Amino acid sequence: KHKNPGLQKYALDCILNYKNKSVLPYKTNLHNLVDEKKFKEELTLFKITEDAKNIHPEDREHVVPIILRILYGKMTSKLGADKKGGGQARRSLIMRYLAGCNENELKMFIEMAFFHFTQYMTMKPKDILQSISCNLDLKSITSPGKLHSVLNLFEVVREYFGGYMKDHLLSELFTVFYAVCSTVASVLAQGDKVHIGYAKIMKNLRTLALSTLRKLFEQFDKYKWEKDELYVLFETLLWPMVPKLHIEGIHSPTVLLKLFNTWCQNPRYYILLATCSEQESLSPLPAIFKLLMAPKSTTGVVNMILDMIEKLLTLTEDEEDKEIPPIETFNSLIIDKYGIAKESNVINFGSKILIPHIPSILDVMKRRIA
Repeated sequence: KHKNPGLQKYALDCILNYKNKSVLPYKTNLHNLVDEKKFKEELTLFKITEDAKNIHPEDREHVVPIILRILYGKMTSKLGADKKGGGQARRSLIMRYLAGCNENELKMFIEMAFFHFTQYMTMKPKDILQSISCNLDLKSITSPGKLHSVLNLFEVVREYFGGYMKDHLLSELFTVFYAVCSTVASVLAQGDKVHIGYAKIMKNLRTLALSTLRKLFEQFDKYKWEKDELYVLFETLLWPMVPKLHIEGIHSPTVLLKLFNTWCQNPRYYILLATCSEQESLSPLPAIFKLLMAPKSTTGVVNMILDMIEKLLTLTEDEEDKEIPPIETFNSLIIDKYGIAKESNVINFGSKILIPHIPSILDVMKRRIA
């Protein structure tokens, strides 16, 4: 796993000295992967996919972990970053290569890449939040730089491996994200105890995490979100920012509004817009309308919200989507409490959650006509 290729070579030689019959046939391949000059060529020739049959099935459990360690070291080293974009190019090359691993091997890589967070991988999301918030010590928390690196690596893993993962492995990967979000939220919850400059960095990390969350909802549109997962996401990322949406969001669409916009594109997510905090004081949809009605909201913001409303009014689940388990949220607003839509089977769920906001919609239409 070490970043230094020289040390990697010595470590590899030590492993090879054990003369494991499953590893020895691949001695040259492994040395080539360690060698900076032969590294790229070896990635091209020595395929890791099961179909390529470069590695015998019975040898995989011995050889692949070594390959993963070598490549993780290569990926995190700065040797490829001498040229502009060199580090990024190398990382992309390695991740594309590793996408050929089977799910167990991907799991191994994830545990290796996020070894600082392995303790959370077997925990439930709510327990992660509780553990981090209860045990937070401002004198010895994970540094913002490290958290930023973890979020970046999480993004890379999502991008390259996400499509190959089943829900079980995805939920394990997501625990890393919940741990980062919980750390950021717990630090910011300390208020005045946190230096203003440090708090600003943490807020930037929260914005970055929100952007990542939007991509998760875009990419994994069939993922079965658990109530606990949603609870942690709302507690750490959404509830701190929802009350300020009508102030911070007037000039241009914020990351939070873009997340809500993503939810509006998929009827499966509509319940999330009606999710409310346990005191029922916060909820996305009322916050969106508060921003819509804000006198200083720019045309770009208003147009995005009107487009969101249109989607809510018109989109319904496809037959194929109906087979996917619906998302159940941890707490939601009372939908259609006056029974306006009770008698109608025609009205979609998006329209139902808009019923309390009809006066606001009419008001905006009136303003536009005027």
